[in-house]
Amino acid sequence: MTRIRKLKNPRKRWSKEEKAELLMIGEPKINWAKFIILSKISELDYLVTTAVRQTTIGSILTIFLYDSKKLMNSDHGLCIKIFLTKDDYINYDRVNEKWFNGSIHKSRIINAEYKETKFLFMSEKDNERIKKFFDSKYNFDSGYMIIAKFQENIKSKELDFKHAKVKYENKKRMIGINKIPKGVEKWLWDKVFDDCRYSFYKRIKKDKFTSFCTGCGKYVDVPYVRHKMQGICPNCKKKVVYRAIGKSKRIYDNKTIAIIEKTADGFAVRYYNAYKRYAGSFLKPELDFNEVFRIFIIISENNVKICSYTVDGYDNGKKIWRKSTKNENPEMAYVYTRNLKKVFKDTICGIEALAEMFEHCYELYPEEYIYSFIKDPTVEFFLKLGLYQVVKENSEPGSLEKFINKDGRSLRQILGINKEHLIMLQKMNAKSVHLETMKAFIGENIKFSSDGIMTICDHISDGRLKYLKLILKYCTIHRALKYLETQYNIHEDVYKPYYYYNHKITFNNVVSDWYDYIMQCVALGYDLQSDFVLFPKDLYKRHSELNRIIKMQKSKLLDKAISKRHDLIYSSYFYKNENLMIVIPKSAGELSKEGASLHHCVGRFSEKMAKGYSDILFIRNVKEPKKSYYTMEIKGMEILQCRGMDNCATNQEVSDFINEWHKHLEKKKKKEVAAIPYIPNVNIHY
Repeated sequence: MTRIRKLKNPRKRWSKEEKAELLMIGEPKINWAKFIILSKISELDYLVTTAVRQTTIGSILTIFLYDSKKLMNSDHGLCIKIFLTKDDYINYDRVNEKWFNGSIHKSRIINAEYKETKFLFMSEKDNERIKKFFDSKYNFDSGYMIIAKFQENIKSKELDFKHAKVKYENKKRMIGINKIPKGVEKWLWDKVFDDCRYSFYKRIKKDKFTSFCTGCGKYVDVPYVRHKMQGICPNCKKKVVYRAIGKSKRIYDNKTIAIIEKTADGFAVRYYNAYKRYAGSFLKPELDFNEVFRIFIIISENNVKICSYTVDGYDNGKKIWRKSTKNENPEMAYVYTRNLKKVFKDTICGIEALAEMFEHCYELYPEEYIYSFIKDPTVEFFLKLGLYQVVKENSEPGSLEKFINKDGRSLRQILGINKEHLIMLQKMNAKSVHLETMKAFIGENIKFSSDGIMTICDHISDGRLKYLKLILKYCTIHRALKYLETQYNIHEDVYKPYYYYNHKITFNNVVSDWYDYIMQCVALGYDLQSDFVLFPKDLYKRHSELNRIIKMQKSKLLDKAISKRHDLIYSSYFYKNENLMIVIPKSAGELSKEGASLHHCVGRFSEKMAKGYSDILFIRNVKEPKKSYYTMEIKGMEILQCRGMDNCATNQEVSDFINEWHKHLEKKKKKEVAAIPYIPNVNIHY
């Protein structure tokens, strides 16, 4: 085992007794009158005296700093004491009664940009006393500079110690890390780089090529091929990329791999960048890998902590490790699993199930799942069920709880599926979306197959599943998918695919249109049990046709409702004088025409008037009763708004007319207006 030499802190640890003894050191006798005169003449910030005393600690040089402003105000003025030994120092802030280790340049009282001209010793004896104490070790005439240099050296040693301590802790953490397992290189060839297969070809005759497959290691005759064309090796039947020998001088593939090891207090995950190069001969590719990250899972009785380290240079060919920052993260990795039984043995109960997950799932962060396994017992439940992809997609502790009922006892009660469904999910290597879709179909009593579930999840996003559930009440999944594919192919230019994380989802818009079409059929009373109705030959066109029919019917319903509203409110709201009059619309068309004439949005108020939420009245000239002038919205006796051309406000004539009309309403029985219903039972939606 590697031994690391322990480090010694260059700074002294001062005990309470020693600090108490230092405070007992008295101030030297001071000529206060001279002190005050010096302060006034020189305009100094601080005046300084010194004293050397013998204590149980040894010889102590004490520096007393006095605030000149306080001295001039007849105050004592002492603010800082600096106690120095030959090897160390400590400061005491008398004002705040606190000890601190700052240097004289950066103390909490003296400014960081402090100038020597504002710092004066009481007498030359103080300067000489400092020089004598340090045996003229520092070649300065100023005692201030000697103290500053001494403290600077101490702080420099302290900083070096802190850096060395960090390196020491990092080295200590790396103790126990083993060499790379022997089987890693073979595993890289067989599994990690298995999908990086090439077939290097050359032309023999005009239409005849021979090619060397890196997967099976054999020469085979192939038909017409092109450089970088994808194909299937005739011998091993695996996917390859064809490369012309003359054009393929350098091919470079790289992957990230992770090797898990057991440590004294948990686990270590070691990340490597693995490289495969075809540089010289395509018959002899080069394989290399370099460690770039180490992540430690530290397990204690009450806590689980993750520490990440990255390479920070080299020392005599050995890597120097330091703690990584938040922005420094490895790539997702293939996990080496052939050592995991040994690594997980005699550690945490049930964690062996993670080895199976890492065997089935590629490119992930294994430390996240180890951490989640320890913190969340639900992870083990899903791993034992073999739902590895579900665990992979929900790595945060507690994120799997949304799928289960904690109060359940059986599989059906806990997860909402039975054993038959579980076997189906295991064979599918199901993801979260497959599980959620299956549970949704079980809840709706919809029959399904594993192929149907996978096809739905591949072609339809989660947001459209609620539409599909309604559709599947009228037909089987097989017929629905076949019909969706047919309609997508007919109008591929209209039903553009939706991309989610580079995954092409094709049937989203078709499902939306089919759902709308079925809702239209329900509103119009069509028989959806008929295949002719449920599966129109051209869904897009038929959906558009029914849209027009619905709009026409809706318009008729609106006109009918507004006409009834006109008859209901006419006697209450109609009024006219010599110049202006109130006109009450009878149809939605009149509202639309009014909005178009005056360039405002009253056309959108048709449903509000039809349902009685508010009423629309037209103000017209008596001489031109058919010409739009002003439009008013009211509710009972309250005038909500009144607008003219381009939404302009009312002029004086119209304002006077509205006031006159309102007084006319008040003269009428208020009960008559209040009795008008404002939410009649009008159904104008399909």
